[in-house]
Amino acid sequence: MATPSEPSESAEITRSAALSRFVYLLPVIGAPLGMGAAIFASFAIAGWHVTHSAIVQVEPQWVAGEPVAARVQVLNGAGQAVPEAQVEATLRRGEERASLGTLRDAAAVGMAQGRLTAPDWAPGPATLELAISGHEQFREVVEVELVASRALRRGTPTVSGSTKNYADDTESQPEKLRIVLRPLGRLAAGFENALVARVTDAEGKPRQGPVEVRLLDGEFGPHKSSADAPATVVRGETDAAGLVRVAGLLATDVVRFEVRALPGAQDMSVGSGAEGPAAKDVSEGAGPKGKVGPKGSASKDAGAKDAGASAEDIAREAKGPGAKDEDGSAAKDGAASVEPVAARKFRMVSFAGAVTVDAAPWTAGAGDTLTIKARGLRPKRAVFVDVRGPDGAWVDTLEPPVVGPEPPRTWSSAGLSPGLVQVEAYHFTNAPGESSALARVVLGPGPGQKPALSTLIGLQRERLGMPRVEKEFDAALEGKYLDALATVSLDAEAQQLTEAWLIGTLPVEIHGPPTALTTRGREDADMTALRRLWAGRVRLLLLGGGGLFLAVTTLLIVVSHRGAAERLAREMLGHGPEVAVEVRKAQRAVLWRALGLLASMAFGLVLTAAVLDKLFWQT
Repeated sequence: MATPSEPSESAEITRSAALSRFVYLLPVIGAPLGMGAAIFASFAIAGWHVTHSAIVQVEPQWVAGEPVAARVQVLNGAGQAVPEAQVEATLRRGEERASLGTLRDAAAVGMAQGRLTAPDWAPGPATLELAISGHEQFREVVEVELVASRALRRGTPTVSGSTKNYADDTESQPEKLRIVLRPLGRLAAGFENALVARVTDAEGKPRQGPVEVRLLDGEFGPHKSSADAPATVVRGETDAAGLVRVAGLLATDVVRFEVRALPGAQDMSVGSGAEGPAAKDVSEGAGPKGKVGPKGSASKDAGAKDAGASAEDIAREAKGPGAKDEDGSAAKDGAASVEPVAARKFRMVSFAGAVTVDAAPWTAGAGDTLTIKARGLRPKRAVFVDVRGPDGAWVDTLEPPVVGPEPPRTWSSAGLSPGLVQVEAYHFTNAPGESSALARVVLGPGPGQKPALSTLIGLQRERLGMPRVEKEFDAALEGKYLDALATVSLDAEAQQLTEAWLIGTLPVEIHGPPTALTTRGREDADMTALRRLWAGRVRLLLLGGGGLFLAVTTLLIVVSHRGAAERLAREMLGHGPEVAVEVRKAQRAVLWRALGLLASMAFGLVLTAAVLDKLFWQT
């Protein structure tokens, strides 16, 4: 018959065996599960990334009722533009709310842009709210300010930074005359370019007379030349302002010209007795290559000309073999060439841009319609064309941007005040800088009322001290020329070329689109903070939770081992001391193996944490 203690002892042994199995299975099952969860969470955190960002370009100051341009570039997580995005623009101030319209990406180039009109609100701060719809929908806000008027802002003076400018071998000014050659706008390789040569005396007074422009090196228009075989691009006569126009397609980055002032009526001072070298060349007859022929030879008809001879006839006498007139027709073979009164060689370098833009006419009335034509060397890349008002504010952008060859677009200057309007074109809207092309128009006081010539002269005077890429730019000479130009009587053709000269040769000042908000930095910072937060939580789970798990496991092992040792000691009672010693040795060996397992687990835990920190947690 069993004693009452037997069932309880058997049950105790069963519970002890179950506890022992649980204790020894706990690290085998629980540790991999915990570490797996930490590793999976680390992989998930590492996969988090920014999904969208935006670059907002808009004027910070708005004038009530006036136009203002805006552009929003929507980007995905990889920084690539999201095409066909739309942006709903709303202006808010307290309870006031004005819907400004929708900016669209009409050309599918990742730029939603357009022209907005500021509401008729009182001056003060306001918030521009942008509801952006791309591959995701999100909202951004930009703080703007409505003002009664904006202060005049000038662009950043910009000259070509090309290293090709460092080897400029443009000659110094000649002794008798002053000769300059400048592009109207920025010289751009791969496009049609217009240049104007100017000839004055040493005091800046315009010189009207025959002139010749030669291409010494490079490709310009139909001409291809080298230093050994120059080509005559233009042979004509400067107008009353001392100007002559040169136009053609520039096919090389670097081009060299020579401008030669040929003898005119004023150089043949027979009546006054002046007999300089140039006068002798004409009066005695000039042979081939500028050599003086003998008196009484077949060329004495040139010497027969008196001081009243027309400059056009003298220029015709000066044409050399195979030379072309200004209209491109070839001069008669055998025509004589004379030594120039003065000559100067120029080296010119294209600016580092792949776009060009033209605006016509050079002068117009405020409210008149202008013609704008932009184009790029790469036909599939969009050219963004922005318009700056007389106060320097960004008032409009051509929408859609120009893609490929397009006819000129018309643009209304309605709503603008009189002054200098600047059109800027570029492929890249984020800080285009030196790569910007530009064209300028000066508006008069009202529709159909062009500005006076004195207004254009004033624009030049304001900028005489600005940096130029032109070698040996003489601000004092320019001032004297402007003084003389104000008193010169000009016909319609000369007036038009003079306006082009005064506007087209203004120093380059680039505004660039004003960037009001760039969210990528903020998005990256927010994502970094989020990843750092969750990485810290996973680190706490792995190290803190793992440490707690090992501590609990160690405690359970010790308790289980102690209970098993007590039961075994009771069972072995009376079997002798030798058996007891062996039992204790076996118990210690089991305990040390358990502790070794826990130590290896702790090492693995620390090693796993170090690897995860190196691969995933460092944000």
